[in-house]
Amino acid sequence: MTVGIKCCGHSTRRGEAGFTLLELLIALMIFSLAFAASAHVAQTALRQSQRAEATVKATALAEATITRLGADLPLRRGELSGQGWDGGVWRAWIELAEPPAPGLNLALYRVTVEASVQPGMRPAALTTLRLGPAP
Repeated sequence: MTVGIKCCGHSTRRGEAGFTLLELLIALMIFSLAFAASAHVAQTALRQSQRAEATVKATALAEATITRLGADLPLRRGELSGQGWDGGVWRAWIELAEPPAPGLNLALYRVTVEASVQPGMRPAALTTLRLGPAP
């Protein structure tokens, strides 16, 4: 003997299992929305990771440029620019931080270097003081 339950004009039998087409469509829509949201989060994370990598490279280029000033790049008042690795570009501004002390052939320079490895991105900027020959 089978016991039936009548609901909303439809009779069902106990023991029948399954989902209606409407339930499956709603579940599919919820899954699709969740997948789209997670894909957006992953895309944003990837973009931020690429920006962070470019910032690290630009900072390394700026540090390398500061290190070169006074060694193979002249340490004198003015502006310098050049290219680094991976298509990176840099610009340096050098100015006297203080007037040279009388009797010393040395001066303190303020050096600012901006470097960028990706067009359209904000450059990394570093400022330091360097001791060099008086002008």
